[in-house]
Parts: sequence; structure tokens; C-alpha cells
Amino acid sequence: MIGHSHDLPPRGNYFAMSAYVQQDLGAGKLANRAGAPMVALTDECLIALVNTLRQEFAEDAPAVLKSLGTSWGRQAGEQLIQETSSYYGRPFMDLPLAMVASLLTEAFRHHGWGAFKFDFSHYAQGVLVVEVHEPFEGSIVSRECGALDELLSAFLAGMMSRLAGRELGCLQTDARGMGADASRFVITLPERLEGWQPGQAHTTVLAELCHRSLPS
Repeated sequence: MIGHSHDLPPRGNYFAMSAYVQQDLGAGKLANRAGAPMVALTDECLIALVNTLRQEFAEDAPAVLKSLGTSWGRQAGEQLIQETSSYYGRPFMDLPLAMVASLLTEAFRHHGWGAFKFDFSHYAQGVLVVEVHEPFEGSIVSRECGALDELLSAFLAGMMSRLAGRELGCLQTDARGMGADASRFVITLPERLEGWQPGQAHTTVLAELCHRSLPS
């Protein structure tokens, strides 16, 4: 990723609501500005999805949610790459760092996942921090399905793996469902997360990961 934008074509916010969502009220259809079909899911539908998976798969439910979220995230990452690369005339990961963070924030906001903040300040140490206010799981689903945002964590791992072009892992450190002011996630190489458990102190995990050297 580059750190400047002076050589980019003058294009506006790809996710501007007035241009991003196309409606055909007569046909009852929604599509984004690239023509990809969209579907709106209610909170109740998401609650039912997570509840059903937990009930049907019991102790295997976390693995099922992880598989579902990772696959979903990879597909979303592929779509994001294709659409924004075409719009801005440059590969997504060649866009300025600040622009990448802004596009990711807007993408999640406009698709109803919550208010996201992407922190690339530890990029040199191979760590990305994501802070989410009002995540759909931690704000809604957790009251009936548990404290952690398991589906979102897997989604982030899948999407960031696709964007980075290599396998990444995601560890949730803080959770709205556990009383934190926001849900927080640390994304890095999977082997660097071995031994850590979800819900461990965010500052401790981050400090340790940034202190360790990256695998060669």
C-alpha cells in the first residue's frame, strides 16, 4: 500500500449511499452500483441463524461458525477487490493506506455490520487492530447466543486473508457482549496467535505481538 493519493483519479466515495444502493421498488430488488444483488437481513434473522447453528451443532458450533464466517469474508473480500479496483483504476491493495482504511470502514458501515475503525499503526509489526462499535453480534445476538462475536471474527479473518493474499488469523480481545465499550480484534499471522484465547486483555495481547519479531 502507498502513503499518498496525488496520482489517483478524482473519484468520490464508492460507498456513497446515494450512488451505492440501486433500488427497483416495483420488482422488490436491491443492487449495488456494480450491479451485484443485495439482500437485507433483519436482526431477528441473524439471531435465528446463530441460535440454530448453536443448537444443531452443539460443541461443534464454533467450528461451523468459523467456517461460515471465513468463507463469507473471503467472498466479500473478492467482491471488494473487484469493484473498487475497477472504480479507482488501481488494485485495491495499491491504494493509499488511509484510503484502504476508509473504504473498509465504509463497506462495513453500509452493509450494516457496525461502526468500524481500522488501526494500521502496527502494520510494520505485522498486526492490524479492528475496533467495532455496535457490532451486530455483540449488540444483538450475544444476549441469546453468547458473549463473543464469533461470526464477525471469522469474517474478518477471511476478508483480510483475501485482501492480503496470505492466510491471516483473527483473535477477539474485547467484546461488547462481555461489557466492553466496543468489540476489538487483532489480526495477524495465525501462528502468532497460537496460545492466545479470545477475551484476553487487549493491551496485553497487542503489546506482546508487537514485541515479538515476525516469522522469517
